Amino acid sequence: MLYLSMRILLQCCLLCMILLSCATGNRESYVNSRGEIQVARCDNDTANSYHFCEVGESNDSLLLILAIDAHGDGNIAVTRIKEACDITSALIVGSDLIKNGYGNFEAAIDELIQDVRSKHTNVGDKVILIGFSGGARMAYTYSVKKPVYGLITLGAGPGGALPNCRYYGIIGLEDFNFIELYQRPEIGQFKLRDFQADYFRGGHMWPPVQELRDGLLFICKGINEGTDLQCNARSRELLALSDSLRSSHILAWKSLEKAYQLAIDEERGDILESAKVLAKDNAFRVRVENLEKFLEIEYNLRQEYVDMSMKADLDYWKSEIVRINEQIAFSSNTLQIEHNKRIKGFLGILFYSRLQKLSQKKGNERLKLTLLQAFAMIEPKNPDMFYFKSLYFSTVNEIDSASYYLEMSKRQGLKE
Repeated sequence: MLYLSMRILLQCCLLCMILLSCATGNRESYVNSRGEIQVARCDNDTANSYHFCEVGESNDSLLLILAIDAHGDGNIAVTRIKEACDITSALIVGSDLIKNGYGNFEAAIDELIQDVRSKHTNVGDKVILIGFSGGARMAYTYSVKKPVYGLITLGAGPGGALPNCRYYGIIGLEDFNFIELYQRPEIGQFKLRDFQADYFRGGHMWPPVQELRDGLLFICKGINEGTDLQCNARSRELLALSDSLRSSHILAWKSLEKAYQLAIDEERGDILESAKVLAKDNAFRVRVENLEKFLEIEYNLRQEYVDMSMKADLDYWKSEIVRINEQIAFSSNTLQIEHNKRIKGFLGILFYSRLQKLSQKKGNERLKLTLLQAFAMIEPKNPDMFYFKSLYFSTVNEIDSASYYLEMSKRQGLKE
């Protein structure tokens, strides 16, 4: 009893330190030098441009972190990773060329790595790939075919077998791809392994800095003594943090999983005991059961929506979208709200995919219009929606409307 009381007291103290650190932004940084973000082009293909930034000491052997953003924004990718990478010296590179729909991305990645190494002779042989959304799928595909040291996917899960490297997947609880990285909480997961999934509160977006840092710690554990010390320090934080997350049970479980993976051997026993206590908690079991019921509903709804997307009229979509929006706005059930946000996100992607294919040729104008109207209901400010409207009105020779919606797409951020 005394042991448990002291342990709880220690966890509370640690939690206070964590919260204070987050509030003041005073987390100790193990990398004190961060260079400016710069732009370069591959010598063999000037279209293959990239942003890059060096962190740490330039006389160290640098880890190469190569990022692929879904929209080919290397600056965003490098900026996000730069914030999270305070654990070891590295060269962070973000491709401006590789993005959703890019064809020969594997050759482009090879060329990028070769160009970076030719210009930065202090880059070592370890490569970590980080990809967001469609970039995650490309990074995964590359990692299963070619040797890399680690893989971090953001907003998407593996498309098949796990790669032969350390792999960390991060996804939001409201992300339409959440089901791809969902794992049923089981005590058997508490063993050292090369794969770890992580969740955060949010949708289909780049994750918070701390989750990205946790992913880098997981990949880099064992690289040197410094990273191991940081892993163990973060493990203790996560163990304390798990108690404050009990109302979001699945995040509490993930904190314990991560703590176990990052801990040194002699501290894993306490983490495992905490996981066993949580696994026996009735409220936790009920919440997991309800989450999985919603995921099953999602799976069936997605199949239905894919089928109906080629034949449903606008009344069907209006009814579905109104129902989804009402449940998001008025439900008091967090799991139900997250479920409906995932469904809403899926519909946006479904409409985008259908319209992208339909817009490439004439015909099916009635179906195009129905999907455009439904897309506008789901995402009224989406630049791609305005762009597809422009294409539609161009096809039916309403040039003024086509020009108007093209301009609207640019105002909403469409780059091309």
